[in-house]
Amino acid sequence: MHERIEASDLAFARNSLLINNFMTIAEKCGNDCLLIPLKGVSLLIALYDEDCVRPVSDIDLLTDERSLPQLLKILNELGYKLKSPSAFNRLKTKGKFDMLTDSPAFFALDVHISLINKKFFRLTTGDFTAFALSRIRQIPYKEQKISFLSPVDEWLYMAQHYCFHLFADDKWLRDLFMLQNSFSDAYIAEIQVVARQFNLCRILTAAIRMMKHKYGTDAVKIPELVEGKHFIFDSLFRNPNKKYSATFFNRIIAAWWEFIFIDRSKARIKAFLRQLFPGISLISDIYAANNFFSILLLPIHPVITLLSLAVFFSWICGQYFLSVRRCVCRFRPLRFRISRRCFWSVLP
Repeated sequence: MHERIEASDLAFARNSLLINNFMTIAEKCGNDCLLIPLKGVSLLIALYDEDCVRPVSDIDLLTDERSLPQLLKILNELGYKLKSPSAFNRLKTKGKFDMLTDSPAFFALDVHISLINKKFFRLTTGDFTAFALSRIRQIPYKEQKISFLSPVDEWLYMAQHYCFHLFADDKWLRDLFMLQNSFSDAYIAEIQVVARQFNLCRILTAAIRMMKHKYGTDAVKIPELVEGKHFIFDSLFRNPNKKYSATFFNRIIAAWWEFIFIDRSKARIKAFLRQLFPGISLISDIYAANNFFSILLLPIHPVITLLSLAVFFSWICGQYFLSVRRCVCRFRPLRFRISRRCFWSVLP
């Protein structure tokens, strides 16, 4: 019990420092540039109680391209620097970059200019970021007015974050569950409209299915939007308790994971062709290589892509047959009990 209290006190102290870190940045920005907290900081301020001990490792910030130069200037004045010389190049492919600081009172930053970070998936979601920025809300906090995403946009953003991290962390699932518990009927109707408008139906459905598995069907208020049977998409939920580690095999799964969540089949084919025949900048991002090595990899990349796709499909089939085997194993004892009962009933 004593160790548990100490751990919660440590988490509370860390979260307090993290919020103070964010408030320092927000105060410096003032009205000069747009600054919106995402995920952990946003939830600690707007959803959870102040004494919440939800673990938060860094600060995620959303801004727009117009405010980015001024925000970078402020962050440099506070002692922040790019995580690596090439970190800023991630803006082109992922819409975000990382910043670090040597100060023990400050935390690492992820600075976003886009809410959709996956390079192929983002091609199908329209301008979801601009839509979300057009309807931000302001909440008074510690004598400042902090800008936040609308609850619906926040939920959809966190859902795609949870899905694209291979359902890895239960804290994100709990965040989604807690946020949907605060939804009114109007928000539940709105989230369905927004998901359909920006092709986020599979993202929403995947998060809903995982919440139903974790908290029960009756506890989830948001309906699924994917109808019918979809072999690959449905296979993700045949073993919902599986956790993925950073092994080579799981990295191959992660490379193809985002394609499953693209709503329209034509968009999936288009994204696949772009993956199969990428340009130099895209292949540099895929392999984290410079332009010279990217040119060398260009001829063999289609072969590597098809081989990795074969591995991915073998995993999908494995998920399916594993679930079938479980069903058969559950059925065998029942069949044995029935046959044994029938045997004793025919004896004289």
